[in-house]
Amino acid sequence: MTHAPPRGLSAAGTRAVRARFAEQLDRGWHPGAQLAVYRDGVLALDLAGGEAAPGRSLRASDRMLLFSATKPLMALCIHRLHERGLLPYDAPLARWWPEFAQGGKGGVTVRHVLTHAGGFPQLAPSFDWSLVGDWEYVVAQTAALEAAWEPGAAIGYHPITYGWALGELARRSDGRQPRELMHDELFAPLGVAGELSLGLDGPQLAERVPVYSCSEVTRRDPVGRERATSRITELFNGEPMARAQAPAVNAYGTARALARCYAALLPGGAPASGA
Repeated sequence: MTHAPPRGLSAAGTRAVRARFAEQLDRGWHPGAQLAVYRDGVLALDLAGGEAAPGRSLRASDRMLLFSATKPLMALCIHRLHERGLLPYDAPLARWWPEFAQGGKGGVTVRHVLTHAGGFPQLAPSFDWSLVGDWEYVVAQTAALEAAWEPGAAIGYHPITYGWALGELARRSDGRQPRELMHDELFAPLGVAGELSLGLDGPQLAERVPVYSCSEVTRRDPVGRERATSRITELFNGEPMARAQAPAVNAYGTARALARCYAALLPGGAPASGA
């Protein structure tokens, strides 16, 4: 069987993307940004611009906080375990994690969590963010939540609980913590372990690109009086969150590493490292 050569991007298309990238930086929409594009399994574009921090230019090799782009990475690990027969999609989490059945969540299935239909979207107001790096604490807090709706009856975005629910499910069924699981199942095989990880440690902490709040305006606070985005920025720039395993929100990596993970999902997508 022969394969068509990678198509790449046209010269005109590349110029247009580069121009739009530069325009957004010029307008101040991003203090700094990266953009990577895979096509036919090949890295066709890898851009970086703006600042990583005041006075320091952002490079294509700088790791950035990926926020909710982390969620598909956690989901991919769950799908890998499903393929091995470890996690049937319609089995309840309580099969592996009995404590999770608290608060009317006994019927929450793997599929419900993957599709944000589990009914436990928000952490309790008493959640202690200084303990975000304590895995036993965060999963116990997740298990203790009361269901806000009957599992499967509605869909509502689970910003952070998504990752801890799936991460503990993976740990109990497979034995590996989410950080190790992502490394072994995704990052190492795809050759991006040097640029992508769940949380950070050691010298990577000092080199991470900080998060910036470009606006205080939110849907619930259209004039920005509550400084909600600044509070989020402060939380995610703190070392406890950077070190933690929060498999819904705190992967750190480059755009090209993340793009490689996503490209691997496509027919003819990014091959395993060395393939």
